[in-house]
Amino acid sequence: MCGIAGIYSQSEKINFIDVKKMTAAIKHRGPDATNYHNQGNYATGCARLSIVDRTIKSNIPYSFDSLVLSFNGEIYNFQELRKILIKKNYKFHTMSDTEVVIKSFHYWGVNCFKKFEGMYACAIFDKKNDNLILARDPLGIKTLYYLSYKKSFFYSSEIKSFKKIKKLKLNKSRIYEWFLLNENYGEETLVDKVKKVLPGQILNVRGKKITTTSFFSLLKTFKDKKIFKKNHIEKLLKEKTELHLCDKKVKSAFFLSGGLDSSLITAMMNRKIKLDNNKNLYSISGQIQFQALNETSYQKNVIQKSEIKKNISIKINKKNFLSESFKLMKHLEFPCFSPSLVGLNILFKNKIKKTKVVYTGDGADEIFLGYDWFQDSKPTNLKQMLNSISYINEKTAKHILRNKPKKLHCVLKKKLSSLSEINKFRYINQRIYLQKWLLSRDVIGMLNSTEVRVPYCDLSILKFVNKISSERLFDNKNKKILLKNISKKYLSKDITDRKKIGFTIPIYEWLDKQAILFYFKKLKISDSNNYRKINIKKLLKEHFSKKKNHIRAIWTIISFEMWNKFFLNDRRL
Repeated sequence: MCGIAGIYSQSEKINFIDVKKMTAAIKHRGPDATNYHNQGNYATGCARLSIVDRTIKSNIPYSFDSLVLSFNGEIYNFQELRKILIKKNYKFHTMSDTEVVIKSFHYWGVNCFKKFEGMYACAIFDKKNDNLILARDPLGIKTLYYLSYKKSFFYSSEIKSFKKIKKLKLNKSRIYEWFLLNENYGEETLVDKVKKVLPGQILNVRGKKITTTSFFSLLKTFKDKKIFKKNHIEKLLKEKTELHLCDKKVKSAFFLSGGLDSSLITAMMNRKIKLDNNKNLYSISGQIQFQALNETSYQKNVIQKSEIKKNISIKINKKNFLSESFKLMKHLEFPCFSPSLVGLNILFKNKIKKTKVVYTGDGADEIFLGYDWFQDSKPTNLKQMLNSISYINEKTAKHILRNKPKKLHCVLKKKLSSLSEINKFRYINQRIYLQKWLLSRDVIGMLNSTEVRVPYCDLSILKFVNKISSERLFDNKNKKILLKNISKKYLSKDITDRKKIGFTIPIYEWLDKQAILFYFKKLKISDSNNYRKINIKKLLKEHFSKKKNHIRAIWTIISFEMWNKFFLNDRRL
C-alpha cells in the first residue's frame, strides 16, 4: 500500500523537484520508505506503507526490463500468479505482489488486469515504447487522479499533489451533482481539469494523446438467475475473507460496529486467525455517546463469541466530534459529505500504534441489498432512484443552489437500458453510492497511514451475487436475506435479526444553533455566489424554529464551503 505520483512529458524534460513535492504531499500514505525514478521525460515517486514483503528489495518504484512500476494496493491472488509466471521462466527476487504485477504486465500486457484479484491503482511506464499506462481496480477501491497541464501529464493517488503544480479551481458545473449524491459520476471531479481514472479503466498516454479502454463492466454482471447453489456463496465468502487477511506479523484490526456485516466478517475470519495463532490482530469499536445509537452491547456479544483477545473501545461524543470535524475538513480533498467520516477518523486516530491494516464491512449493503430503500421507496424510474440514494433531496438542492443541475438520469437512461428496473437500482448503488464510501475509507485510512481492506467488495463475490435475482435477496419483510441466512451459522440471533443502525452520528443534536451560526459567519456563506441567499436564510429559519429538519443540507453547505476555502484556496477560518 502506497501513495504514488508522477510526471510524463514527451516534449519537455521533467522538473524532478516537482515530483518530490508531489510525493511529499502524500507522505502520510506511506511513511515507511520514499523512493523515486527519474529518467528523461518521466519521473515518479512512491511513499510506501510496507505490508507484503517488508524488505527494501520490494520498495517501489520497481523496474524490470524496460518497465517502471509505481503501485498502490494489494493483489490477493499474487501467489497463484507467481507460480504461473515461474512456469513461464520468470525469476523472482522478492516475495512481494509488486514484482508479480510488473512481470504479469510484461507477459500478458494490459490483459494482466483481468487476472488480478484485489484493490489497486498503478502506473507503468514503458521506456522502450515511450508510453505510460494507468489502471485502477474494477470497483474503484483505490484512487487515482490525473491532470494535463503545460504539455505534461501528472498523476497521483490524491488531488493534493497537484496543488504543488498549479492553483486549483472549483469545477462549478459539478456542484449540484455533488450536493445531491456526494459523488461525481464519470471522470470529472469537483476540481477543474483534474480527472479520475474510472473503476476498471486503463489510460494509455503517449505524447499528447490519451486513450481509454475498460477491462471490466459492472453492467454486464447482472443476470437475474433464480437458481443457484446456496452453499457456494458461503464457501466463497469464507475463502475471500480469509484471503484478505494480512501476514500475522503485521498489526491489524477489525472495525467492529456490532452490526451484521462487520460481525460476520470477523466471525468468518476467526477460524484462520485461530489456526495461525495471530496475536497481532485486535478489534476497534466506536461508542457513540448517544443512547439511541450506542451499539456497545452488540459489540461485546460479537467480541465474546469470536473470542477476540483485545478490543479497543473508543468514545465519540459531541466535544471530540466538533473538534475533529474542523481538523478533518482541513485535510480532505473532497467535502466531508457525512458526519460519520469524522467518527471514522476518530477511530483511526486512536488505533494501536503501528497498526497497518483495518478490515471493514463496507459493500455488503450495496451488493446484498441491505438498505431500507430497496424495500420502502421502490423507485420506478432513474430520477427517483438517484433521489433515493441522495444525502439531501433534489427539491432542497434546487432550492438552495444557483447552479443548474446536469440531468444525470438522462445520461444513465441509455447506458442502463438493457437492465430491469431493480437491476438499474442495484447498479446505481454499486457504481455511485458505494464509490463515495470507498473513496472516504481510502483517504481517511491513509491519512492515518492505514490500509483499509473491504472483503465484501471482492470481485468474485460481486459477480456471483449480481447474477442472483433480486427476489432471492430481499422481500417485503426482510433485507439482505442471503447474508442473514449465512450469518445464522456464525452469529447469535440478536445480531442477525436486529434492525440496522449503521455508524451514525446524532448530527441534529450535536450541531446546534450556536455552532451553525459560527460556521456560516466565519465561512461567509451569505457572500457566496453558489447559493440563493434568500432561500438559505429561509432554510436556517425553518431549521432553528424546528418547523423542518434541514440538518443534512446545513452540514453539506458547511463541509462544502470548508473544503472550498481550506483545500482549494488555502484560506484560514
